Amino acid sequence: MSIRAATLNGVATIEIARPDKKNALTMAMYQALAVAIDAAQADAAVRALLITGQPGIFTSGNDLEDFMQRPPGSGSDAQGSSVRQFMRALLECDKPVVAAVTGAAIGIGTTMLLHCDLVYVSDEARLHHEAGQSIRSPHRDHHPMKQITNSWTLPCTPEQYWDLYLDPEYSRALYMEALGFAAYQVLHSDDTSRKLRLQPKLSLPGPLVKIVGDAFSYEQHATVDRKGGVWTWKMVQPGDKKGIVSSNGTIRITDAGAGQCVRRDEVFATGNIFGIGSLLESTVEKEVRATWDKEIAFFKRRIAAR
Repeated sequence: MSIRAATLNGVATIEIARPDKKNALTMAMYQALAVAIDAAQADAAVRALLITGQPGIFTSGNDLEDFMQRPPGSGSDAQGSSVRQFMRALLECDKPVVAAVTGAAIGIGTTMLLHCDLVYVSDEARLHHEAGQSIRSPHRDHHPMKQITNSWTLPCTPEQYWDLYLDPEYSRALYMEALGFAAYQVLHSDDTSRKLRLQPKLSLPGPLVKIVGDAFSYEQHATVDRKGGVWTWKMVQPGDKKGIVSSNGTIRITDAGAGQCVRRDEVFATGNIFGIGSLLESTVEKEVRATWDKEIAFFKRRIAAR
């Protein structure tokens, strides 16, 4: 059957073991993969799943000979049902699923990686999706940052903006009241810099919850140049979450005249987990834009009350 499954120390390892055929997947192998994932899901002793191939090959995709013998709709298969059973088992598994890839992952071999929670690839890994384009190991390729920008005209001068924005009580009220954060702690604060420990309340997609957890916290390290009108910040994550997502940005305040100023924000975010990096980045963008809406409305109320 060419699918091996074993559990050790709470990890269920599912191995694609058909090296003579470059780990090409037959319908029987799809069904065996589904059975192995479902069994791991049902086993209370299993805390995580590891899907791996053989040295130098993850999988070459579908076995074309087997595919031709069992065409879709032939009723012999169920080719369609075997693949669907595997994908359903993978998608519905609520335990962390990790993939370890060396060599080629072709077609379904790349597609399945997009549904794993973590993917580790060797420097020699080559990923080929159905369109035939090749993706090299992310260890060798730079993953571009996602840039998020916005700007607002505010009813205050730059001086009035900084007086309010840097007020410690305003900062606490912004995060705890306006943004509804679960935790807010000042680690350091002076005229030119500030360090906060923050825990936002996030609404995350299922795959991210398993990785990030439901109590994600981070530190915000920021510096301010009031004369230049620039606030620069970066996210610093704790050791157990370090590297999941990288984020930094700036706030620039310029005089617009007539007692007004313009605030321009620029945020850069990079999801650093292959397979769900784009999901991380789109989630960050959604959270950033929702935060901006609440923050600007809160600022306008506070500045009007002064």
